[in-house]
Amino acid sequence: MDKVKKRAPNYTENEKQNLLELVAKYKDIVDCKRTGSFYINKKQIAWAKIADEYNSFCTTGPRNMRTPKHFYNNIKHHARKVSAIENKQRYLSEEAHTIEGPDN
Repeated sequence: MDKVKKRAPNYTENEKQNLLELVAKYKDIVDCKRTGSFYINKKQIAWAKIADEYNSFCTTGPRNMRTPKHFYNNIKHHARKVSAIENKQRYLSEEAHTIEGPDN
């Protein structure tokens, strides 16, 4: 029979805040754009440390290394999406308020 993955409990607001603080501590490594094997290894080590530190205070149960990373990437994706929508709205409102040149 196939193993059915059990869904992990949702993050509490306190856990979200603590996780974001942990990621901020390793932000220079986690958000590094370089992709060499040295940097990939550093990122994996950083995410393992983040997961270990997170699991030391979490209340909803332990999480593996991939779960906090996935959560952080979702937050970044959502923030970029919101920023893009705001920029689009700002651009459209500025475009609507521009004054056209004199008619000849």
